[in-house]
Amino acid sequence: MITFLIKFWPALVPMALYAIWMIWRRRQAVKSGAMPPSWTDGRGLWVACMSLSVMVGCFALLALESESNTDPHYQPARFEDGKLVDGILN
Repeated sequence: MITFLIKFWPALVPMALYAIWMIWRRRQAVKSGAMPPSWTDGRGLWVACMSLSVMVGCFALLALESESNTDPHYQPARFEDGKLVDGILN
């Protein structure tokens, strides 16, 4: 669950904000005696689109910002003084 939240927080934040806003609007409508808005009225599609665009933007930013070593040097496992030394990736 934690891994899912870490990987997909850019998509979940706009949806959580929409849910908080919708709960607030529904409570305000009940207090004023008006008909509470339905969850499917209006902005659900726009929230999904905004969520997707934020997630794509975050992934693009992550790809541009990350430093990756494209030429790693691998030293295979070997024996030194009769002991096995694990291989490493530099």
